[in-house]
Amino acid sequence: MTRELHHVVLNPSGDTTVLFLHGFMGSTEDWRTVAHELAEEYRCVLVDLPGHGYTPVRSDADAYRIERVAQDLVHLVDRLDPAPFFLTGYSMGGRVALYIAAQYAARIQGLVVESASPGLLTETDRAERRDYDARLAGELETGDWKTFLRQWYATPLFETLHNHGRRFEELLERRHKNNPRELARVLRGMGTGAQPSLWESLPDIRVPTLLVVGEHDTKYRGIAEQMRNLLPRAAVAVMPGAGHNVHFEKPADYTTLLRGLFDDLRESAAGAAP
Repeated sequence: MTRELHHVVLNPSGDTTVLFLHGFMGSTEDWRTVAHELAEEYRCVLVDLPGHGYTPVRSDADAYRIERVAQDLVHLVDRLDPAPFFLTGYSMGGRVALYIAAQYAARIQGLVVESASPGLLTETDRAERRDYDARLAGELETGDWKTFLRQWYATPLFETLHNHGRRFEELLERRHKNNPRELARVLRGMGTGAQPSLWESLPDIRVPTLLVVGEHDTKYRGIAEQMRNLLPRAAVAVMPGAGHNVHFEKPADYTTLLRGLFDDLRESAAGAAP
């Protein structure tokens, strides 16, 4: 059964679809700036992933697993347009995007993965991460939500976000609108420890792929280089001055990257058509 996902469509009459997937605690609003620019040429679909934004609460835990989420997203796009689409995902959304590319390759025309990994390689690592995510989920269910949010963004991974003043405060305000109990279900259902490792699947993902990382995000720069060595058609773009959340910190430059890739791939597909 397909679960309904709250979504926003910009330029519904566009002839090529771009699907945007946000990160943990995000929403459709995270992509507004980038999508509004791309919507001049593309149909842009912004989705609230399960447990986030206005997507309805689900009673079944399966609705929060990456396998089911990927299936529901593909069904959503199919209802809008059955043609192959472009896909871009950030952090948790990037992991979901990689899973979609691995399982539904024929549906993907081009892939952008921002600050994300294919998961953890060993079961030992995944088990340790599941325990960690379970502790975080417990804090979300029983602790102070505002404190959790501030502590989350106080980690070194998000250090550069604090340079953006009022824009960063607005991001925190958007995050605060989420339901912490729903976020706990997300961590248990599709946290990094819960998802299957995609490392061994990377050589089979032959979709043209751009791996976007921030200059100051050392961890994910390393992961992106490892991924590039395994993905047959991948390139890495390192964004100067940015950290983990590249599309927030450098929206204009990020949009230019996407437009360049998508325009080239769309022109190539048109040239190859009989």
